[in-house]
Amino acid sequence: MVGPSERLEAVFNKAVKDAKKLKHEYVTLEHILFAMLCEEEFVNILKGYGTDVDYIKKTVQNFLKDQCDDIKVENPKHKPKKTGTVERTLNRAFTQVLFNGRN
Repeated sequence: MVGPSERLEAVFNKAVKDAKKLKHEYVTLEHILFAMLCEEEFVNILKGYGTDVDYIKKTVQNFLKDQCDDIKVENPKHKPKKTGTVERTLNRAFTQVLFNGRN
């Protein structure tokens, strides 16, 4: 059975934690991207291509803090939900793993 790796689960858990900390109702692709940009292995891959990771990370962080007022909630006990886009992206990634015979 194919399932998420510990690293993938850690990224998703960080995305959920960040969304909750920011009082966001949803976990978006931007939350997941930011969580990925906090993972050393992913950062090293991007830097290998000459990417300015610090710029991207700062830009995404600012977006999440300043541009997401429409998904804020007041309930401090809320649990952020995945958006439809996140769900579709994860399903497509899972499908690619299966079709490529990987785990």
